[in-house]
Amino acid sequence: MAAWKSTIYFSRVGRQILFYLLIIAAAAVAIILLRPRPRFVVTVRLGMASVNPPGKVPPRFLEFCLVRCMEQGIVRARISGFQTRRGITLRFSKSIPERDRQKFHNVWNAEA
Repeated sequence: MAAWKSTIYFSRVGRQILFYLLIIAAAAVAIILLRPRPRFVVTVRLGMASVNPPGKVPPRFLEFCLVRCMEQGIVRARISGFQTRRGITLRFSKSIPERDRQKFHNVWNAEA
C-alpha cells in the first residue's frame, strides 16, 4: 500500500492568488498598526461629559463641551484630540454642527 503524501501542491494561479492575499493581509495589518490614535476622547452622553484617559483635557474645555452640547440639544457627541507636529488637532462627531466646531477650537486654544 502506498503512503499518502501530505504535501499540498498549488497551481501557478493558486500561488499567485495566495501571494496577493498575503500582500493584502500585510497591508491591512500595516494600516491598523500605523493609524493615528487619539490622545484623548471627550464623550458627551445625556447631559454628562467624560474624558478618556482622565486628566488629559483642561476642566474648562470639558465644561464648555457639556454646556455647548446642552445648549444645542446634542444628546450624544464625541470630540477626539490627535497629536500632530503643530499640537493637538480636534476631530468631531457628525452630531456637532460645522458652525459650532470653531467655538470648540477657540476654547481649546485658549485653555491648552
